[in-house]
Amino acid sequence: MKLTLDLLEKSKNHREIISIHTYSEELAFFCGYVIDCNEDYVVLQQFTRYGSNDGVAFIPLNDIQRLDYNNDYCNAMQCIIDYGEEIFK
Repeated sequence: MKLTLDLLEKSKNHREIISIHTYSEELAFFCGYVIDCNEDYVVLQQFTRYGSNDGVAFIPLNDIQRLDYNNDYCNAMQCIIDYGEEIFK
């Protein structure tokens, strides 16, 4: 649990994109950066695959199956979010 909270705090403090896979969503996952977190919930700013804001998700911490960070998908999403206006002109 400590490692999970540490990664969530890192995403929050540095606005790093992470993906969160949950037990309740087998075929989908959440992608974004953490707005806030505690020992019960994560508040995640979500983005579409095109880098557009997709709202906020409240995810119970005990529903998190896996966190991905600093992988190819997250790094690509970070670029799309950071440079989306230039990419999609």
